[in-house]
Amino acid sequence: IDVWIAVSKIYTNNIYCYLLTATGLSTSPVINSIGNIENYGTCHFKFSPSGKKLAMTRNIDGSHIFDCDPATGILSNPVIFPPGNGNWVDIGVEFSPDETKLYFVRGHPLSITELYQVDLMAGSPTNIINSLTLIDTVSQNPASNVQIASDGYLYVARSLHYSLGRVNMPNALGINCNFVDSAVNLLGRRCSNGLPMFISSYFYDSTLVAGIEPHVVNSGYSLYPNPSVSGMFYIDITLKARLIEVYDLLGKRVTKQYVDGNSIDLSALNNGMYTLEITTQGYRTKQKIIIHK
Repeated sequence: IDVWIAVSKIYTNNIYCYLLTATGLSTSPVINSIGNIENYGTCHFKFSPSGKKLAMTRNIDGSHIFDCDPATGILSNPVIFPPGNGNWVDIGVEFSPDETKLYFVRGHPLSITELYQVDLMAGSPTNIINSLTLIDTVSQNPASNVQIASDGYLYVARSLHYSLGRVNMPNALGINCNFVDSAVNLLGRRCSNGLPMFISSYFYDSTLVAGIEPHVVNSGYSLYPNPSVSGMFYIDITLKARLIEVYDLLGKRVTKQYVDGNSIDLSALNNGMYTLEITTQGYRTKQKIIIHK
């Protein structure tokens, strides 16, 4: 999968976008001179799952959101947030799975941090900036980074804390996103200041971004083994005439088949993560699967 890698140059407003492909990293970046001049350093860059937006948090200079052309790496239409009061610094940043919300952590030198949500569907740049909503304040073991995972949740790192915070409904507006401060017990281990920086496009679901809400139900089925080392999966649903569709991480359908038995043969697919959709009797359920042969 082709991906863009963004870096900035201090004391300029230049953002360099390098294209990474299967053949290697391009040595000729796309240079975007856009947004405010960087005086104190950039904390994080994060592309949205579809690659159509880029968020950037900065030390004191104010965070930015850009539109991005995934085909060219060209940035446009900056939305620039004013910096926090005093010496507040914007740190970690992440998009919701459906790309309608943006979350970022704002920190203070006195070890107080706040988790904010931005409504990217609010309309004009002014309305987007004004949609900034405080989700939670952490005064001990401050938050630092926020990262999407394959389960669709957003996880929040807490410095030297024995648990992770979690946004359970990241597509929901405001406090309805259901942030839980200590959601994941690390079983005696401590978190540091960050989380693995997975590329969000690995978890891209085109049906979510397009605004399509399929009739997805919890059918109570069991799919195994997952991951599969052969590409063969087995399912315990008793319903017949099931439509099986598999999508890659870019939302492209890579196979479609009807199955009456309890086995699903995906051995022709390459190694990777996919979304498996099962449709039967007007209902549809989906699950992430991994093939690792």
